[in-house]
Amino acid sequence: MAKPPSFAPYPRAVNVALAMVIGVAVVGYAVGIRPAQVQAIFPALAVSPSGAIPGQTYLDWRQRRDGPNAVVRSNLGDLRAALPAVSSPVVRTPENKREALETRANIRAYEGAPPTIPHPIDEQNPGSCLACHRDGLVVEGRVARAISHATYTNCTQCHVTMEPRFEKPPAPDNAFVGYRLDRKREQAWQGAPPVIPHSVWMRDRCESCHGVAGLPGLRTTHPERGQCTQCHVSRTEYSPPWAAR
Repeated sequence: MAKPPSFAPYPRAVNVALAMVIGVAVVGYAVGIRPAQVQAIFPALAVSPSGAIPGQTYLDWRQRRDGPNAVVRSNLGDLRAALPAVSSPVVRTPENKREALETRANIRAYEGAPPTIPHPIDEQNPGSCLACHRDGLVVEGRVARAISHATYTNCTQCHVTMEPRFEKPPAPDNAFVGYRLDRKREQAWQGAPPVIPHSVWMRDRCESCHGVAGLPGLRTTHPERGQCTQCHVSRTEYSPPWAAR
C-alpha cells in the first residue's frame, strides 16, 4: 500500500516566511519612529577675505544684523509691547475726554462713518491688517486697537487711507449732513449705568475703544467685565420711556 505524501515541509516554510515578515515589520517600525537626523544641504559658507557677506537663505535673512540696517527689526513678535494691565488705574478728566472725542472725529468723514487708516497700506490681503488689529497691540508707543466687529476679508471696502493714493476730483456740491450724535448721559435713575450714545452695529466689541488700549478719555473703569450690554443699552436701538417726556 502506497504511503500518503507528507506535507510537513510546507507548514515549516510558511512559519519561517511569516517570522521573516514580522521581523522586517518590527525593524521598519523601529526605524520609522526614530528621530530623523536632518543634515544641512549646503555647508556653512566661510567669510570671504575681502569682507563680502556670505550668501544666506531667505529663512536666515531676517536674523541678519549687518550694514546700515543692523538695528532694523521686522519681526512683529519682537516689536510687540505689553498692553496695559486690566487692573491698571484709569484717570478720566473732562480734558482727556474732549481730546479723545476730537481724535475720534478727526479720523471719520462724518459721525458713524468707518474710521480712516492713518498709515500707508499695500491692500494685498486682510492678513496685513489683522496682524495688528485682530487683538490689538502696542509698538513703539503707538497703539493699534482691535477691530470692533467680526473679521471680514475686505477691509478697504469700508476703511480708506487718510492720504489718497490718487488725485481726488473736486467734491460735488451737496447738502449732506452727517448724523449728529447726542452724547447726553441719560440714566434710568440716579446711579444707573449710562446709556450707550451710539449704535452697536459693527461695534459689538466694546473693548476696541473702551478697553485697556482705548484712549484715556474713553477707557472704562471695569474692563474685566465682558458682557457690556447686560447693564448698558444703546440709545439708538432702544428708546427709553423717559425720553418722550
